Amino acid sequence: AWDFYDTYDPADKRRAALMTEYWNGSQMGDSRTTYGGKPGAIPMKYQENSSTTGQWDASEYVIHRYAEVILAKAEALNEMNGPTQQAKDLLHMVRSRAFANYENSVHEQLIDNINDKSAFRDHILAERGWEFCWEGMRRPDLIRHGKLISNAQARGKVMAEQKHILYAIPQGVYYENPNMTQNDGF
Repeated sequence: AWDFYDTYDPADKRRAALMTEYWNGSQMGDSRTTYGGKPGAIPMKYQENSSTTGQWDASEYVIHRYAEVILAKAEALNEMNGPTQQAKDLLHMVRSRAFANYENSVHEQLIDNINDKSAFRDHILAERGWEFCWEGMRRPDLIRHGKLISNAQARGKVMAEQKHILYAIPQGVYYENPNMTQNDGF
């Protein structure tokens, strides 16, 4: 969504993986103004394999990335001891790829100046959003941080309730196990 796209720092290289303009066959179009509805930038994180027809791409799917391990460790260190230098250094490892001339920049200082555990936690959540955009990690991240419902409501999802943290158990599961109990609210 555009609201999320706009949270990227304009100097963040990761933002370039989200296409904001496209060729519609006759002219360049601006996704923000010429596309109907309220879509957002188009994710182009993993390029198409040009040597295939498109039916069987033969591209490898990314399951886990080293950046995920680094950010998970930084998050765990923060939860145990607050924003230690080790946790900040881990965050710098990921961010240094995203910004040109990172060392001694305002982008590095932003992290170095966070001294509050809660503020560092919030920044790690934001960083995970930017780093793992369209990799299927946002929902579990928001659940882990206790922000899934408040985030949905802030985006105008008025029907978002606590019960939506868990999914409803499908009817087929009850056929297999009649002792199963449905999640609250469903």
